[in-house]
Amino acid sequence: MTITERSLKDLDVGQSLNSGFGFTAVKRSNGFVDWIFRKRIKGFHNAPSLVMGQYPDMPFEDAIIRAKEWRILANKGIHPKKHEKETIRLEHEAQQEKDNNKITLREVWNDYEKRKAFGEKPNTDSTIKDRRYVLNAVYGDWMDKPISEVTPRALEERHYQYSGQGGSRSTSQSALRYINPIFIRAVDLKYIPENPRDFLTDIIKTSSEKNKDSLTLSECRQLLTLIEQAEHFPEAAGFRSSETTTARQMAYDAIALMLLTGIRKSELLELEISKVYLSEIESEKKGSKIPFFEIITSKQRQPFAIPITPPVASVLGRRIRLAREKNSKYVFPSSRAGIRGDMPIRNTRNAYSTLKRLMGKLHQNEGNRISANVLRTAFASTAYSLGLTIQQINMITGHLGSIKELNRVATGNYLVVQAQAHLTMFELINSEMLDSRPDRSETVDHIRDE
Repeated sequence: MTITERSLKDLDVGQSLNSGFGFTAVKRSNGFVDWIFRKRIKGFHNAPSLVMGQYPDMPFEDAIIRAKEWRILANKGIHPKKHEKETIRLEHEAQQEKDNNKITLREVWNDYEKRKAFGEKPNTDSTIKDRRYVLNAVYGDWMDKPISEVTPRALEERHYQYSGQGGSRSTSQSALRYINPIFIRAVDLKYIPENPRDFLTDIIKTSSEKNKDSLTLSECRQLLTLIEQAEHFPEAAGFRSSETTTARQMAYDAIALMLLTGIRKSELLELEISKVYLSEIESEKKGSKIPFFEIITSKQRQPFAIPITPPVASVLGRRIRLAREKNSKYVFPSSRAGIRGDMPIRNTRNAYSTLKRLMGKLHQNEGNRISANVLRTAFASTAYSLGLTIQQINMITGHLGSIKELNRVATGNYLVVQAQAHLTMFELINSEMLDSRPDRSETVDHIRDE
């Protein structure tokens, strides 16, 4: 029987009709007609029955063309159905690659920041701000170009170009560090086959030497003495009148606390008065036998407790009293509070340069500079020189990511225990820095045994 529209409609369910072109029409219970191709494929033992399509979606004329194409494939030993799936897959990949080639660096960066913001360890505001500044400064003209066009060669040339033509080598190094996780994200999303930054690992060094800079013990003592003199004997110590303003005195106190506690700049400057338990009544309400204050670690974003030693208490007490006079909730309130609302100061940069000028050449500091990172390193170096182990130093500086059993959310009770357990170590370090320690041999032995 010749296949016509009428003959197809007259077919009963399960009944078939030979087309005369190497395939048959079979009526299904849903009312559609399957075009069934059946031919032995070269290299295969049995002749499979393959559905080419359905009538009326695939007209009879199109089925004839499809059958002809499939016969050619079968004679070549190619399975028509598998070939069709592979063709569709390749076409999809080609289209995906074409679409990926349109994805810009800015789009991947935005995706990375959104993903990071909702992750377990979101970046601090200062890190986000610094990343945006650095990436725009070095790669601003690349932001709207496809990320697939950012090649290892282009990265290398931009690094040397920016480092040598009015830019900064350290800024370019920071840009390479910041852009690396963005490339990793692009690889994960299959926007690019590989990370172009990986090819420059042995060519361009991005690790900063500043992490090795520190202060000697005598320089720590000199620094703390200068900060004390800035308040009481500024002229005798060599301070200029512009270097002893109220704002500058606040910055000096912040620097002293960073050196005495080893905490990061952002962790200290964002400290709120309500998180400082300075008096006996305040600490007892928290269930503690000693005064302490709470911070949120900038890396792990975890609560962390710092015991308050006498020298730290002196600075914090003064700062809290002055902050309350300004009706601020922050220990280090910004003078711009009236314009932008209550907020903490953001940096202590100018104070560093003043103290560095008065201290002169630094001996364990290739960059010959003072910074928050240098203060933190000096605190850790002093602790190590006193006999504290690396694990103990990590514990008291809030570097808990390296201690798996402590890398968890801290409860209020845990913070109290933490502060009390660390008090002896902080007292020892502070006494050493202020050159006011007694015979420390018994104390050091006690700490080592803990």
